[in-house]
Amino acid sequence: MVSVSTPRIQDRTVLKWFCQREIFAHYVNSESYRFRGQRFDPARHLKLLKISLLLNAGRVHIPYAQMQELYVRSKEIQECISIFYDAGLVKFLSPYEDAASFLTSREKLYAGVENKYPVYFGRKIKLIGRPNQVIIGDTTEYIRERFSNAIHDSELKTNMIDIEDVIRLRKNKEFILGATSGEKFGMTYSVFEGKEILPKPAESIFFGDVSWRLFCEKYGQLEQVFPTGYIFDEKIENYAIFPLFDIHVNDAVLKKIRIDHCYDGRLSSDDLVALRFDPHFEDFVYGKMSFILALMMALMESQDKREIPYDRAVALLSAAIGKIPVSTIPLGGAVSGLDAYARILELTSSAKKMIPHFQDSFSKVEVMTPKPLKIVVFTATDKESETFAAIALASGFKPLGTVHIGDQIFGNNYRRGLDVEIIHIQTGMGSAGLHGSQRIAEKALIFSEPHYAVSLGICFCINEKKQSLGDVIFADRISCYEPAGVRNDFIEQRGPKVPVADNIITLAHAMKLTRKGYKLITGHVLSGEKLVDNRVFRDSLLKFESKAVGGEMEGAGIVTACQAAAAKMILIKGICDFAANKTDAAHELAAENAISFFFEFLSDLVKSY
Repeated sequence: MVSVSTPRIQDRTVLKWFCQREIFAHYVNSESYRFRGQRFDPARHLKLLKISLLLNAGRVHIPYAQMQELYVRSKEIQECISIFYDAGLVKFLSPYEDAASFLTSREKLYAGVENKYPVYFGRKIKLIGRPNQVIIGDTTEYIRERFSNAIHDSELKTNMIDIEDVIRLRKNKEFILGATSGEKFGMTYSVFEGKEILPKPAESIFFGDVSWRLFCEKYGQLEQVFPTGYIFDEKIENYAIFPLFDIHVNDAVLKKIRIDHCYDGRLSSDDLVALRFDPHFEDFVYGKMSFILALMMALMESQDKREIPYDRAVALLSAAIGKIPVSTIPLGGAVSGLDAYARILELTSSAKKMIPHFQDSFSKVEVMTPKPLKIVVFTATDKESETFAAIALASGFKPLGTVHIGDQIFGNNYRRGLDVEIIHIQTGMGSAGLHGSQRIAEKALIFSEPHYAVSLGICFCINEKKQSLGDVIFADRISCYEPAGVRNDFIEQRGPKVPVADNIITLAHAMKLTRKGYKLITGHVLSGEKLVDNRVFRDSLLKFESKAVGGEMEGAGIVTACQAAAAKMILIKGICDFAANKTDAAHELAAENAISFFFEFLSDLVKSY
């Protein structure tokens, strides 16, 4: 019996990464059923496929040929897989680009055993889906090569074959030599039943098992997760990260939070697809994994053991999950990601109160998990705020409602999966005053502790000959022009000139050439309390900062708040006028371009976080 220990999650391998791993459906293999003498259960497989989609936030990989052979008689599974495939949630693995090439290869492979593979030799061959080419190549050739190595190599290094297996394989050396050099045929259990492999049936079954393991080894090169708790083979299933991807443990959790109707037949496959694409689904997966890992660590601590037999570990986990009180109200109908996430949080909160060592274990799990990139966005007008909310939704961000920051500040919270959290706050116009950007930003940044503070909206431009309405200005320095000294008849601006972070500017420069419909301009931005509608005054500001490309009213206050709170500053504004003869005609265009660029910029910024 397989034994398991506390999941070996290294410091560099965090839960967020596990949440996005892809699953290999190793249970989709007709050969493995035959050499085990087991019967295929369509209802069980349909449940396995659906649970696999709930294990994590990645896709499920299904071997194309084995899918045809196993699922050909189940219309329900075929319809389910078709829905998942069309939604991009499953990927079929095959070295062939098209159905014709695939069928030709099968006919050659199974010549002589056609009766055992009627799916490829019937009058009306109807394949499920279409193959997707993968770079790993032909698994049949790979298995032949590995069998050949077992005969010729004195030291065979592989995860799937140990030295005892090699000794046993070499007893049928003549068969392997013929299979790998002369006569070519598929290295499958059906062939092993009819060939000279002795003694039968034990060695035929053994050859089938090894062949199947090597098949999994080949597909394992795609760095997928093989769920545990199905075949109990420690060489194939990922017991190193048990119980995060264990079928039984995840089933127990999903039943506990009352969303098992997603996979037991009470909800349609379309409903499950809708849940998978819910913006909060990744949060649910992350919460589920955090809970399961912390619970396993707590139970190991309570048992005072480093290793426990697999069946005992599953029993302990299932019993502990069953005792944790959560809401007994069924969610009913289609499940939203937010509902599922809320139930996981409730389960976690209850476990902290009643499971020994869980609180400490959960704290360790949190240390392993990076926090999302947190950004506080400031706008100053209703039009800017309305535009921000609309573009945030279109960019995949989910509004989570109003948040209270500190004692007086309110904002709107947005999340996109596990990557980014945004708090949007509208200040008054300008930096000074009770509702000015400096006072509001300073309180907000101290309490929320973001990675970046972003000033978004509209601005005026300096040079109408080189700049156009709707162009976007990205500040590399913010020059505060209000502080000044007066000597005789001369006014000398003495405000600070504050640069933004170097990595922000280099990323903006890299994105300049990708603009369509407007220019991206990087440079110094003037900021002060005055609403400038006078060309003479505008031009006079160039004496303070000759390289200025634009000006606005809130940046000076926000950059001052950033210095106080040790936050990084970003200022992105769209040109709405030339600081003379102002109108509102270009306000909407300028705001849309600036905010759209911000979300595009944010996508690249997240990748480097």
